[in-house]
Order: sequence, then structure tokens, then C-alpha cells
Amino acid sequence: MNIRKAELIDLPALDGLYLSLFKQMAIYEPNYMNAARQDEVFIKKIIAGEDNFIGFVYEEEEIVCGLAVAQIQSTDPYNCLKPLRCVYLMDIIVVEEMQGKGIGKALLQRVKDWGKSNQVNYFELTVLAGNIAAIALYQREGLMPFSMSMRMIL
Repeated sequence: MNIRKAELIDLPALDGLYLSLFKQMAIYEPNYMNAARQDEVFIKKIIAGEDNFIGFVYEEEEIVCGLAVAQIQSTDPYNCLKPLRCVYLMDIIVVEEMQGKGIGKALLQRVKDWGKSNQVNYFELTVLAGNIAAIALYQREGLMPFSMSMRMIL
């Protein structure tokens, strides 16, 4: 098991991981999501660490099998909100044939450790309601619901 920061050499693998993520998201929410490719400029921003982003890849036998993308964020400046910093998990992707082997858990831990080293107050993420496997993983890792977004098609 090897988790390291994403590098430019990983671009083709990260493109493939994002395509698989977006295809799955489109299955969960076909009214709102498209199977698409992630913008290469955005992936390069993650790799460069711009805007407080970081990308960690899980590599096995020199093959990238997983990706976690996170960002350090600060609370919006509203009087009712405490001024806190969080590590926000933007995306986590594990190749389908490697799921269920602890890779997602290991990537989550690496992101949490990164957040702690950057003195954040909490860890946060958003998950599609239909992604039952991811929700189960996050709950096993101690995450609890905080707020709920609701929608309807008009």
C-alpha cells in the first residue's frame, strides 16, 4: 500500500478515475449529473496545491487505484457561524475492482491526517443520497449527518 501526493505523471490515471466517478454519479442522479471528464486545468490545480487543494493517490504495484481530493476551507463570514477551518473532501474514487479492500478507508485517513497537520477544526464531505456504499463507509469512519440538501424537479 502506497499513498502519496498526486503528480503530473498521474494525469492519465486521474482522468480515468474521474470519468468513472462521474459515470457513477450520473447513475445515482441522472436528472442532475452527466457522465463527463474532469477539467484537466482543475486536476493540475489539485496537483500543484493551488487554492489549498491536495490530491492523494493510492498506488499498488505502480498502478494508481484510488484518488482523494481535499481542500482546506474556512467558515463563511456570517455572524451565526463560528470562525473555523475544515478539511473538505471534494472527491474520493477507488477503481471498481479494488473497492472493498480498505483503499477508501486508507485515503480518508490520509486526508484526515493532512487536515490535522494543517490545524483544521473538523472534516466534512458531501455524498449523494443514493451512494449507500459510500455513506456506510463514512459512517463507519465516524462521520455523522450535519445538514441535508433537498431537491425536486419542477
